[in-house]
Amino acid sequence: MIKRISRFCKLTFMSSPLYFSLNIIAMLGFSLVQLGIQYSFKFATDTIISVQNNGAFCFSVTIPIILFFIFIILGGNTNNITSMIIALYTNKAKKIFAKAFMHASYQQKQDQYYNNEFLDDYYFVRNSVGKTTEISVTIFNHLIYALFTLITSIVAISLFNIVLLIFIIISSLLMVFLNRYIVR
Repeated sequence: MIKRISRFCKLTFMSSPLYFSLNIIAMLGFSLVQLGIQYSFKFATDTIISVQNNGAFCFSVTIPIILFFIFIILGGNTNNITSMIIALYTNKAKKIFAKAFMHASYQQKQDQYYNNEFLDDYYFVRNSVGKTTEISVTIFNHLIYALFTLITSIVAISLFNIVLLIFIIISSLLMVFLNRYIVR
């Protein structure tokens, strides 16, 4: 099973490396936009607090708020762009899998199509050919995006307060230890 998954992932990557690379760059960009949202929110909060303490209002107060809304606008439209890029880099691999299925079904003897068991398997494979790239989408998009999000969250929390990050790491390690060794 692992060999098949790695073969599907490799074929998906090899069929369109340009779009795959564009997908990784877009995911990294979306993660950086999320970091920008978090940092601009911190910047806007700090600016509002300093204005409240000083009592002086000037144009520089609006810059962090404008930056925050720009990052919100950019970060809010990521799903459509991600879906388009996924369709671009998986479309060619789906066509390759469909051609391989058509070639394999052409090689079968005609008498086998009268066998109900064979026909059920045939229709299952025919209807599932488009799903072969979902494995690579899950591995590449969801897992790598989760990794990017974890890194940007760590950076964002460290911008706010490094002590808070240390407490989060300690509590996470404690939860892993409890779940792994005590709860079993």
